[in-house]
Amino acid sequence: VAPANLPPVVGNPIPPQTAAYALTFNFQFAANTFTDPFGDPLTYTASGMPPGITFNGPTRTFSGIPTRALTNSVLVVAADTLGLKATNAFSLAIARRAITVTAATDSKEYDGTINSTGLPTITTGTLAGGDTATWTQSFNNKNAGADKILVPAGTVSDGNGGNNYLVTFVPNVTGVIMPARLTVNGITASNKVYDGSAVAVLNTASAAIARLSPLPPASVDIGFRYLASSSTTTGNRTYATATYQVGSNCLALAAIVSTDSSPVSAPTN
Repeated sequence: VAPANLPPVVGNPIPPQTAAYALTFNFQFAANTFTDPFGDPLTYTASGMPPGITFNGPTRTFSGIPTRALTNSVLVVAADTLGLKATNAFSLAIARRAITVTAATDSKEYDGTINSTGLPTITTGTLAGGDTATWTQSFNNKNAGADKILVPAGTVSDGNGGNNYLVTFVPNVTGVIMPARLTVNGITASNKVYDGSAVAVLNTASAAIARLSPLPPASVDIGFRYLASSSTTTGNRTYATATYQVGSNCLALAAIVSTDSSPVSAPTN
C-alpha cells in the first residue's frame, strides 16, 4: 500500500553565509534545497535572522541591512500542502565593519605630559550612517625629541558598545616635542678685593626660572657678567657673559658666549 503522504526532505543543505554590518545583504537559497517525494508544492518560513534581516518565503530570499555584528543560526522550514515539514539550519555571520584610524602629526613645547592636540582620522573605511566616534591621541612619552610616536585611541558609538567595528589604530612617527625654553633671572656676581684670579662668586639667592612665551631664540642671555681675568701689566680686566641654552627637556648652562675688556687703573696697596 502506497503511503498517503511523505514529508519533504533536505536534498542540498544551505551553506553558511556571511554579511557585513550596515551593508546590504541578499541571499536566495537554491530551489532544490528541499524536495517533496510526491512533488507537492512547498512553502517556506524562517526564523533566527540577525537584526535587520528579513525573509521572503515565495522567493526564498533573505535581505536587509544588518544592524548588529554577530553570528546567528537561521532555521528554514519547508512545509507541504498537508503540513508535513523538513528543516535546515545554517549559520549567518554578520562581520564587524573594518576601519583604520591614523594619528595626526603634532608638535608642542615640552610640558611634562604626553597630551597631544592632534586629531586622528579614519583613513580606511567609513562609519555607518548614524554612528559616531570620538578619537584622541597622545605622545608615547613626555620627553623632548623628534620623530616621536603619536598613538591614536578612541571609541565608536554604534548602539552595540563599539562591537560592530573592527578598528585598526595606526601610530604616527613624525611627532615633535620641543625642549621647554626658560629664562634665568636674578643671578649676580659678588664684589671682591682684587686677588689676581678670575674666580667669581655667584649669588643665586634671588635666581628665578620662568618659561618664556612666545618662544625665544635657542640661546637665552641670563643677564650677568663676571670677571674672567685681569692684568696688572696692561691694566685690563676681561669680563665674560654666560648663557643658558636648550637641553633635553629644559635649559642648561651652555658656555661663555662673549668677553669684553676695559682698561682700569692698576690697583693700589
